Amino acid sequence: MGRKKIGFAARLTAALAVLAAVSCLLAWGAERIRVQREYESRQAEILRQARDAERREKERTLQRAAKDALAREAAQNPLEGRTENEMPDWDALRQKNPDIYAWISIPEIGLEYPVLQNERDDYYLNHNSDGTEDASGSIYSNSCNRKDFSDFNTILYGHNMKDGSMFGSLSSIGQNQPGESAIYIYIEEKKLKYIVYAVVEFSDVYLPDMYGVRSSQGLESFLHAVENSPSFYGSKEAQAVEADRILTLSTCTGRDGSRRCLVVAGLVQEYPAEALASVRP
Repeated sequence: MGRKKIGFAARLTAALAVLAAVSCLLAWGAERIRVQREYESRQAEILRQARDAERREKERTLQRAAKDALAREAAQNPLEGRTENEMPDWDALRQKNPDIYAWISIPEIGLEYPVLQNERDDYYLNHNSDGTEDASGSIYSNSCNRKDFSDFNTILYGHNMKDGSMFGSLSSIGQNQPGESAIYIYIEEKKLKYIVYAVVEFSDVYLPDMYGVRSSQGLESFLHAVENSPSFYGSKEAQAVEADRILTLSTCTGRDGSRRCLVVAGLVQEYPAEALASVRP
């Protein structure tokens, strides 16, 4: 009888030992799984942080590149310090690039750029004002427009840059005081003053083909389309500006490739070059 009790106790002890071993094994396995998950979570977080750091560094690099490009442009700007009553130094501009034929100034948004035209219409879509290949491009007109701004509608194009350069700030023109925003164009013979009366989101139709640039009927049709656009916000006073010549600034909206942002301004005054001072080199 005593031997049976001893055998039962031994088996019970062995069973408990096995259960303890199994429990330890399960606990060890659970701990391994927890540690592995924590490790994978930490690795995923490290990877996310690395990607975020890489993205931020790319953004900083692009911002530095944009600032450097603007600084280079400013350093080469023959009109540094020019007032609106001074003519550009045309000799200096032509020496920089013979395709430069005008200068555009929009004091409201601090825009100051040369205007260019090349025999290849899209050339300055990706070349800067000294002719160097540059994704920022330049402000330019196509060859359908005469360089003396005598067409019924002169159209200038420029990129909508995220840093606000080129035509990147066009959509902010005139929103506070429609009809009071001025655009100045300088050509060798004179200075032209335009008053903005519409900033509109328009279709991506090629305006010279759809409306022409040298037809009064085409001008009337274009203005009708602009004035009936859902996003037209010009004031009644601004719409009443009577001009037989207009200036249209065109850029992409930055949201939809099928839409354009147009600034439409009417010519209100011309100043002969003789009435303005000349910038000294």
